[in-house]
Amino acid sequence: MGQAGRTALRPRRGRPGLISNIHEIWEASGHTYGADRVHRQLRRDGIRVGRKRVERLMADQGWQGAFLRRGWRGGSTKQDPRHTPAPDLVNRQFTAARPNRLWVADATRIPYGKGVFWLAAVRDALTALSCLKGCAVRTYWNILWLIDLCAP
Repeated sequence: MGQAGRTALRPRRGRPGLISNIHEIWEASGHTYGADRVHRQLRRDGIRVGRKRVERLMADQGWQGAFLRRGWRGGSTKQDPRHTPAPDLVNRQFTAARPNRLWVADATRIPYGKGVFWLAAVRDALTALSCLKGCAVRTYWNILWLIDLCAP
């Protein structure tokens, strides 16, 4: 096909405010809306734009929605390959013969609209579901407040 048969490529005209509209919808959703939901909201607002364009513009800005079934992309734990993992002192056996012999703890990062908060719980492995040693909610993570939960 020769030059005459090709259509001249024109640079795309940007719509002023489209990125700000997308950002406003994404912000209002608490960063949970992905390109598909943002696109649907734009259509409801009377803004005609292609879904793939919304997807591309969001990706260019580094904006993504929540993946509730699969969790957030990336995660909060960044493993350092230079450090050795902590020893498994209980050999993956989370049962105890007597009270106060083994406590099990967990800290969970929970994202919400304005940031994250941490929920931590400590329980005695013997009583499992029936006895919660302590729990706490904080807006920051510090191992010391988890240890404080274990204090008698």
